[in-house]
Amino acid sequence: MRAILVDDEQLALERLKLLLERDMNGVEVVELCSNSFKAFEMVDKHRPDVVFLDIHMPELDGLKLGERLQAIIPDMEIVFVTGYDHYAVQAFELYALDYIMKPVEPERLRRTVERLQGKLKGKNNNRSKEASTPFIFCFNKIRYQLPGEEPQTIKWRTSKAQELFAYLLHHRDRTIDRSTLIELLWPDFEVSRASQQLYTTIYHIRQTLQKSDWIRYRSAAGIWGPDTA
Repeated sequence: MRAILVDDEQLALERLKLLLERDMNGVEVVELCSNSFKAFEMVDKHRPDVVFLDIHMPELDGLKLGERLQAIIPDMEIVFVTGYDHYAVQAFELYALDYIMKPVEPERLRRTVERLQGKLKGKNNNRSKEASTPFIFCFNKIRYQLPGEEPQTIKWRTSKAQELFAYLLHHRDRTIDRSTLIELLWPDFEVSRASQQLYTTIYHIRQTLQKSDWIRYRSAAGIWGPDTA
């Protein structure tokens, strides 16, 4: 976990750095900043996971600084470290992870670091899931992209198969009634003939996806088979 410390009091900076690097596992302090202008520059340069930020700062107070730093890196965590308790509400309105009172107690700081590590672990897990998630491109021609591979165009047997796939994909979080699909795609057909067309088209979709290796990601994509339709 990479951290930047911001405080106009040099002794406070040095003490917090000592506590974090000596007593807290996995914390690397990459920069100490004694003014707001340096904080802007260093946050943009290092892209830290967290900024420990004093509130009473010259030129620009810590609350306004925190808001502007979040604009640079929206998912960066902010922990306010201050000798004043009446700014807590404003601090948490900025979605600050924590609000620590000075003088900083090691055990109190440890709880904050544990919360930070939990948040970072959750973010990393989400990034891992996103990295293994296939993509579908629906403009112009429908294409799919499996993790680590180039986008591939899906060759549909009929235009109805492509239309049905796109509709089911768009409504992947709900069950679609068979009569709805028939009304949308075969409104002029008799019910028996339309039903046969529907099942045939679903079969073609499944065959197409199997040939395209998409079957490995069928559950993630939310494509339904004939039983659901």
